[in-house]
Amino acid sequence: MSKNCCCTGHRPKGFPYRYGIDTKKHSAYLQALLQKIKIAINRYGITDFISGIALGVDLDFAETVLKLRNKYHIALECAVCCPNQTAKWHDFDISRYNYILKRADSITLVSKSYSRDCMLRETDIW
Repeated sequence: MSKNCCCTGHRPKGFPYRYGIDTKKHSAYLQALLQKIKIAINRYGITDFISGIALGVDLDFAETVLKLRNKYHIALECAVCCPNQTAKWHDFDISRYNYILKRADSITLVSKSYSRDCMLRETDIW
């Protein structure tokens, strides 16, 4: 039986520092995220990770899980809120998003189209 871990958090504007620009603080945050995921795996036996792959914490979480997948027997599921989730994103962020989707173990489409609450919906799968 698998154990799941989901993660969500701030978008880049919600961080207490300039996300991606204040490299010292950002590196410390990414290292702490890596350590938390390792604890989830080693202490709690988490095998399946789910990310909504939104900007900020969601993308960071997904990338970190993918980095650890070579060392641990874990899987990443991407819960895509709607097909045009990246419509207003910058090219760099779209590239990160597509990189993650290509490497994900599974992708769940939460809503067939955008709505104000599509990011808050649950699917029958969960």
